Amino acid sequence: MNPHNLFVAIVLIIIFHQLFEYFLDLLNLSYRKKPIPQELSDVYDQKAYSKQQHYELELTRFSFVSSAFNFVVLLSVLFLDGFAILDDWIRTLVEHEVLISLLFLGSVALISALFRYRLVCTAPLLSKRNTALIKPM
Repeated sequence: MNPHNLFVAIVLIIIFHQLFEYFLDLLNLSYRKKPIPQELSDVYDQKAYSKQQHYELELTRFSFVSSAFNFVVLLSVLFLDGFAILDDWIRTLVEHEVLISLLFLGSVALISALFRYRLVCTAPLLSKRNTALIKPM
């Protein structure tokens, strides 16, 4: 398999995964609109159920934004040869293959954690701004 075909296969897998995740989230959102089943109506309070549904809606909306951002960043890094640049830079620092692999994976994990931390820190800001636009159920 030549490198171009492998690259296209990886990009297609990433795109398919993202679309499948969006489909599952939308499917979950459609089931959240259903009322409490009769068997649970005496166990689960309607007000608590509405509050939980509202929270899940906000969480799913934030998940859409977060996953779209991660998707764009990942495709950008792939198409702009970000992984190759990181690999070349690490190879200038270390010559041992095991250390190169460990530093590469550690760097990717650190960068990913920093992006995730940034999104987690902005989540309350996005949530507070959006809750004013959404009427409680």
